[in-house]
Amino acid sequence: DYVPLETSEESLLNGTNALTILPAEDRVIILNRMERKADATIESFDLSGNLLEFKAQYGRSEEEFTNVRHIILKDDELFVFQATRISIYDLDGNYKESIHFQEGINSIQPPFMIDKRTFGILGNDIENKKFCIDLIDTTGKRIYGKPFASHSEEAGKERFIERNGMKIPLPTFPAAH
Repeated sequence: DYVPLETSEESLLNGTNALTILPAEDRVIILNRMERKADATIESFDLSGNLLEFKAQYGRSEEEFTNVRHIILKDDELFVFQATRISIYDLDGNYKESIHFQEGINSIQPPFMIDKRTFGILGNDIENKKFCIDLIDTTGKRIYGKPFASHSEEAGKERFIERNGMKIPLPTFPAAH
């Protein structure tokens, strides 16, 4: 289906650098990351293309968001991944809670959900100079953070994680030049 979005002044997606569009049952939620990477807006449109009010806004309070990396929609909740926390909102943008990341966790790739409150992130262990798969629990703590490729000497080597007796291959990175 093609749904033309409302074009009133307040509904225009200005300064767009990257869009993430998530369809929900009765609306479409759009993350508009702007030219300045720390800036972002989250807009909501009904399925007729009309702008809906989304109460959460860009800002520095606990109920606001800043430095948005990614968003995930799951079971009528919007998970907004930021540099140091995940903010959780309902579909109207009403704040529900935040999950603050444990020290040293920083998302460099899009996250994925394991279950309702466990997240996976391709992390970057800066101290040990390794990439890792971080599984993050409801308290923001790393419950699994096995490094799988270093930034230099381990790059390009085949790596696996083992889960339930299965070896799952992980992406490899080219060696540094």
